[in-house]
Amino acid sequence: MKNGLKILLAINVILLLGIILNFNSINQNKLEASKLQRHNVSKTINNSNETVENSSVKESSETVDVAKSRVNETMGIILNSDPRNFSNSLKSKVSRSLINQLKTDMTPTVVTGKAQTQKVVSIGVKDDLAGLKGDPFVFLIIAKNDLQSNAYQVTYEDNQITEFNRATLKGTYNEIN
Repeated sequence: MKNGLKILLAINVILLLGIILNFNSINQNKLEASKLQRHNVSKTINNSNETVENSSVKESSETVDVAKSRVNETMGIILNSDPRNFSNSLKSKVSRSLINQLKTDMTPTVVTGKAQTQKVVSIGVKDDLAGLKGDPFVFLIIAKNDLQSNAYQVTYEDNQITEFNRATLKGTYNEIN
């Protein structure tokens, strides 16, 4: 009887160890499944972040290109049309207060004589990501004709030019440099 009790006790201990090991492996499997799920979720989040970053950079590039195109078109009007017609020709392209300033600044004087037409030869943006940050775009524009080269700093905001300043241009500008 004592041997039977010992055998029964040994079988119970073995079964108890088996159950404990089984529960332990089940918990480890649950942990591994949880880790795998978290990894997949973080991978999905990272991929979506990359998608958002890529699309925002692409969107920013498209925004800069659109702004640059509009500024280039507007500068062509400013540089090559009669300042007396700015009220009509620059409507919705330039802020109202700036139109009056441009009429004064771009009107030929007795010293300069007749206004010379100029062509925009270079246009660059100060900060490509300004639109994403909510800041206005600031462009530096080089315009020239046979006689002179001029530089202008233009601020573009809310689909129109809001500031216009002449910038100093030392020396001559050629498109090779």
